[in-house]
Amino acid sequence: MFKHYFKISIRSLIKNKTYSLINVFGLTVAMVCFIFIALYVKFELSYDKHHHNIDNIYRVLNNETEFESEAKDVYIASPMPLFNRLQKDFPEVEEITTMATKEATLGSNEELFLANGLFSDENLFDIFDIELISGQDKKALKDQSSILLTQTTAKRIFGKEVAIGKTVSFNNKNALIVKGIIADAPKNQHFKYDFIASRNLYPNYERDVNDWFSCEQAGYILLKEGQDYKALEDKMIKYEKVLKPAYKNAGFSFFPKFTLQPAKDIHLYSNLDDEFEINSNINYIYFFSFIGFIILLLAAINYVNLAISRYTEKSKEVGIHKVLGAKKGNLIFKYVNESIILTVLSFFVAILLVVALLPLFNQFLGKEIVLNFIDDAWFLMLMFLTALLIGVISGIYPAFFLAKINLVKSLKGNVWQFKGRQFSLKDVLVIGQFIVAIGLIISSFVVYKQHNFLTKKELGYTKQNILYMPYKQKGLMAKKDLIRNELLKHPNITQVSISSQLPINITSNGPVENWEGNYQKKSMNFYRSYVDYDFIDLVDIEMVQGRSFSKNYATDFKDAYLINEAAMKKLGWKTAVGKEFFRGNVIGVVKDFHFQSLSSEIQPLFMTIRKDEDTYKGNIIVKTNESDFTNTKLFVEKTMKSIVSSEYIEVNSLEDTYNYFYEAESKLGYVFNIFAFIAIFIAGMGLFGLVSFHIVKRTKEIGIRKILGSTSIHILWILSKEFIKLIAIALLIAIPIAYYSMSNWLQNYAYRIEINIAIFLLVGAIVLVISLLTILIKAYKVTISNPVNALRTE
Repeated sequence: MFKHYFKISIRSLIKNKTYSLINVFGLTVAMVCFIFIALYVKFELSYDKHHHNIDNIYRVLNNETEFESEAKDVYIASPMPLFNRLQKDFPEVEEITTMATKEATLGSNEELFLANGLFSDENLFDIFDIELISGQDKKALKDQSSILLTQTTAKRIFGKEVAIGKTVSFNNKNALIVKGIIADAPKNQHFKYDFIASRNLYPNYERDVNDWFSCEQAGYILLKEGQDYKALEDKMIKYEKVLKPAYKNAGFSFFPKFTLQPAKDIHLYSNLDDEFEINSNINYIYFFSFIGFIILLLAAINYVNLAISRYTEKSKEVGIHKVLGAKKGNLIFKYVNESIILTVLSFFVAILLVVALLPLFNQFLGKEIVLNFIDDAWFLMLMFLTALLIGVISGIYPAFFLAKINLVKSLKGNVWQFKGRQFSLKDVLVIGQFIVAIGLIISSFVVYKQHNFLTKKELGYTKQNILYMPYKQKGLMAKKDLIRNELLKHPNITQVSISSQLPINITSNGPVENWEGNYQKKSMNFYRSYVDYDFIDLVDIEMVQGRSFSKNYATDFKDAYLINEAAMKKLGWKTAVGKEFFRGNVIGVVKDFHFQSLSSEIQPLFMTIRKDEDTYKGNIIVKTNESDFTNTKLFVEKTMKSIVSSEYIEVNSLEDTYNYFYEAESKLGYVFNIFAFIAIFIAGMGLFGLVSFHIVKRTKEIGIRKILGSTSIHILWILSKEFIKLIAIALLIAIPIAYYSMSNWLQNYAYRIEINIAIFLLVGAIVLVISLLTILIKAYKVTISNPVNALRTE
């Protein structure tokens, strides 16, 4: 029986090519989107799961808590002596390691390049699963003259030669021996590296190792099986009780509180200022999972609508089957089987498309998502079962509907009599489908406009035509005058300055207690940047009070501060010039500029001049004319290499770096727009199919109307008004839902657009135009055809 119904189903699908192609195409597109989203979600959820101890690994967090306000700033770096005590004080701690990442200059005599280093100890390999390809692992981290290279780094330095035992230059000061080759850091791991070296090589390690007031390394602990990390957190309060008075006596306005964070939660639930990399967000997972199911649902609704419409033509066939003795169960099985065949066919086509498009998907998102037919067999089986479920769900209602219709009515072909009903299920499904599609389109417009607003928003400084070079060499600023003079020899370079941090991303912050009028000695957190005399003018930051730094004032070198408007407001001042602040006086107020993410409000900031001898790292900033930007950049690289040949020089564009910070959000917005387009496309395909069957059903009526004098426009209106009504209802429902949802989403941004009526009018117009064109494309041929042919239609 199964074989018989299978053959009948195949013949039916081949006979009804338009119906089959619309459904296969719609289901295939939806499944491709769903599988890509499922792969993305699977990859994001897999972060750090390859470490077999991951359920027992925890990161120590340092909650710097102000004495007065109890306000907290949370960091991943904690004092080194803490890590020396934890395993001794608490037997539930099985292992503990520290790590810090820092770029370093690596290479041989032929080539120097900047590599991302991980500095740790031998316990790293007892806690995390880092694959050793050859050589040693743990022993190498005991010796500060050793280094472990990833396969990619080793190949870059030594090519095809064996790297074990050879030496590499490290920051142009040390020659480190390669003791081991390790696998490249997995992309689904929250810390990345090009090499691993002993933590003793990390700057200021000898100073920090016994210093409770210095925080440079992140600590990870491995708890023994069955231990409760919250119970350990409670025990760690003992350190707070000792450190709180110690920090106060040392003059700090804050003290540390230590908490534990599950390592498996870092990628999706943590976004601290000093993270090893920019993490993702669990909300992205929820959001795209929702989108995937919605697109799949749209395709399923398409199938149900088209099936119901097509099965009205099959009512006589159903009647004949019943006369010949077919049972209700046989009929249901037949039509559900037809639905399953379509969805399974769509699934296999979708898998082929996913395999073909996966490299482009990875390239766009910067991921390394793979689809392996052996390793991911469970995933593919889950996707296949999802396809089967869609097939069963999509086919079961039309099948039940056909199986239960009256035998006499089915033989007459008269099955659509919904007495007393204003809307059929088919109408409800069409409305639901367009509610989703319209909601996604409105959302995509809001996402686009918000992103466009952020990228074009006045930042309060200039980022165009500015180059910068990070430096990490103590004493380099002793050559700043030489650097400035040599760079200014190029006619396209107008200004040169330095700063500890870039104006697009100032993260250094800390408490300030000393300011005029602070009689209660309250503490307030300030962001801070150390700059040169020309910095304000170079990046075009506007002064609103007082003056900028100047070499004409000797006190500017040591005791002068610029604050922003947010700081002046927070301090409760109407004018700030001349007021006592920190270790000196305020000489000017700059207009607020966005030195952090545009999703957050502008925070209090101060800037001051830093002494040359105190400058260990920062940025050399160069302003250029608009012409010949590329050649100017090459000149800067060549000049800097001639001055500081012992250090790797990387010249970057400030504008490109700014765009990089928003690249992930921009890509997600772009992907969202694609999914919104696909949603309306699938809805449009469904509408096209429904109109096709609607016209076939009313062909004889159209012929009669034309003979009686109806114009083509009048007939087009008759054919389209039912669908326009449904789309209008969908618009009325979708608009308030989308407005409410996107208004809540915009609350995540301190600076945001207003959702105005123009967006809804535009989306409404787009949906109506697309729908009318879909209807016209199919209906126009009927309106101009010979009415005699229409009257011959059975």
